[in-house]
Amino acid sequence: MKIGDIGLSLASRASAAAPSAALPGAADAFDSVFKKAGASAEQAREAARQLVSIALIQPVLTKAHEDPFKTEMFHGGQGEAMFQQQLDTILADRITHRANFPLVDAVYQQITRQQTKVDQQA
Repeated sequence: MKIGDIGLSLASRASAAAPSAALPGAADAFDSVFKKAGASAEQAREAARQLVSIALIQPVLTKAHEDPFKTEMFHGGQGEAMFQQQLDTILADRITHRANFPLVDAVYQQITRQQTKVDQQA
């Protein structure tokens, strides 16, 4: 299992849950998968970036495309409609990699803190 799969798995869980609802056992599940992957600090930071990209940035970009003032003059046609999600994914990844997101740092610290606790218990 790749670390990117971990981020995607977490993001799909996070988007399926209500914003205020906690996922029971999600932290434990993440810790076990993270530990099995033998992830390094850089892989943990990359997983945090992917989680923020998928769970926060992509929905904002998708919502921005739902413009009530969209006109035919500036619409990209069928090609834009077909590939917009792929473009949003690439843009979200670039945004989280190039910008200094405090949320990425917070998620990374939480991941490493939980991993440390799991390592100490084992």
